[in-house]
Amino acid sequence: MFKQRSILIVLALFMLTAYSQPLTLYSYTGGAHGITVKVPNNFDFHTGKSLQLDSPWASQTWAAPRLCGRR
Repeated sequence: MFKQRSILIVLALFMLTAYSQPLTLYSYTGGAHGITVKVPNNFDFHTGKSLQLDSPWASQTWAAPRLCGRR
């Protein structure tokens, strides 16, 4: 029961704002092995728009300054 309470507390502290889904591409051309490439895709959870690393969202998140040691 303690775990359930802990999970609820954690969910209450964080609001989902972005969704990341990697696109996995695999190619085999007949050699010894194929090659796999993963392309990251980041989306705004509320609007569905694609997010780039240099987007305003990246600098406005409350977590970024805390993770970088700035407040």
